[in-house]
Amino acid sequence: MAADGTELAIRRWDSADQKGVVVLLHGLISHAGWMDNIASRIQAAGFSVLCPDRRGSGQHTKTPGDISSTDDLLSDMDQILDHCEQIGAPLHLIGSCWGANYLIHYLARNRLRRFETLCLLAPGLFPRQEVIDAAAITGDSPEPTCTPPVPIEAFTSGSDFESYIVPDPYRLRLLSPRFNRVVGEISTFMGVKLAKVRGPILLILAEDDRVTDNPPTLRAFELLRGTKKCVYVPGEHGVQFDAPASVSNEIVEWITAQ
Repeated sequence: MAADGTELAIRRWDSADQKGVVVLLHGLISHAGWMDNIASRIQAAGFSVLCPDRRGSGQHTKTPGDISSTDDLLSDMDQILDHCEQIGAPLHLIGSCWGANYLIHYLARNRLRRFETLCLLAPGLFPRQEVIDAAAITGDSPEPTCTPPVPIEAFTSGSDFESYIVPDPYRLRLLSPRFNRVVGEISTFMGVKLAKVRGPILLILAEDDRVTDNPPTLRAFELLRGTKKCVYVPGEHGVQFDAPASVSNEIVEWITAQ
């Protein structure tokens, strides 16, 4: 339950081994279901995984494609992580696509929040020029009228595109100007915010990504201090579709080694 009384939809993959708790944040137009290929493999390795449907996404069907404010998202993350801390197991954080932006923004503002490891999957910190050029309309309207800047074709050219992504009823097809405003507020100065985050960080980039601009992302990552690792996996922006086994193995190896 969120601080304002909103019911938070959280998909769980619980493990009896309880080696740790992993909070996994999905991307801009997706939802928790998109992360099953990765979450189920991490669960099999002995970790419980929680993936919340961000406000306006997935099971939050009351306001699809709309977010009221950045503060609401930050408050939601407080509630989720407070719950995880009560479990008492080591906490690991993963952000995919724009979920990485959301996570970095939150951690930069909450530097006392403790976690064991952080993983960024094809993060949207530095989008490619084509995505930037698809300039989003921002404003105060809660009505979803705007086409998302990320084309669904950029996630995968594999079979999951036609069988899962295209017909997915919960995929966001339109965004509100207010949603776009929140996205913009969170996504500014990502390099500065990333530098404020302290902890072991794993960066996973897709070799054929048409959404994330890999070179500036890697340059910002290389400037970070502390324990870090970067790996490339084959495929497009949707690494959970194109390389789920490789991604999951890298994550499990990373969090168990720290």
